[in-house]
Amino acid sequence: VDAAGAGVDAAGAGVDAAGAGVDAAGAGVDAAGAGVDAAGAGVDAAGAGVDAAGAGVDAAGADAAGVARTEREGPPVPRLLRADTDAGALLLEAIVPGRALLADPAPPLPEACGALLRALAAPAPPDELPALGERVEWIFELWLARRAAEPGPRAAVPEGLLERGRAAARELIADGAAPVALVHGDLHPGNVLDGGPARGLVAIDPRPCAGDPAFDAVDLVLHGVEQVAVARERIALVAAHAGGDADRIAGWCAALAALDAAALAARDTPPAPAALATLRALAA
Repeated sequence: VDAAGAGVDAAGAGVDAAGAGVDAAGAGVDAAGAGVDAAGAGVDAAGAGVDAAGAGVDAAGADAAGVARTEREGPPVPRLLRADTDAGALLLEAIVPGRALLADPAPPLPEACGALLRALAAPAPPDELPALGERVEWIFELWLARRAAEPGPRAAVPEGLLERGRAAARELIADGAAPVALVHGDLHPGNVLDGGPARGLVAIDPRPCAGDPAFDAVDLVLHGVEQVAVARERIALVAAHAGGDADRIAGWCAALAALDAAALAARDTPPAPAALATLRALAA
């Protein structure tokens, strides 16, 4: 879920007790999320990094070679090149071509989504990470406030639909049925980059937490979808490729669909009516 309407932190990983962290593939992220600017461009705090705000991701860029690379080398995130923890600055590798999934209206390939999700959830979450429940509460509070303040989200999403989603999310967290895994926490389309045929999809800008890995699947499933039947098909396909639980992914899609609709309506460009209708139907 794009909680702030844009991507705002750094690379798929845990945070150490000193306030700076390194993910399982060696990409560092500080506790404040330094490393990515608020427009979703992967720019480190020193001003060097990845331009992620360009145009769309070519679906072929996440082909079989990229999937194989993910399985072979671990979490697909930018590598840490240099860090100054005193200054809160990180220098991350450039991701080439580095275009954000957000700019491509087509849904990403289920195979590539599944490989990304499986790899990101593989490392054990550090003990000091917040629980997913804290992240979920923050997101809903944010979007309830934004809905009250902004005409786009207010017109697109009834307040009751957001409250229904929050209740459903709380139930998913409380049921204890899911494994506790490392969760990216902000895997919206602005935070997934095209790493080219050999690299596949690359995740940036996390709000890392510990909880149900199915949470991270929602935006990868729903991005670009304009029919409920297509959404349900993608849930099954992404779950199969991620080795995940399709029922839990479906549950999180229903719980967060109203949030996605609000975020879609808050963008500068008018959302596709079919996409909004699909999200509202999933949330109902």
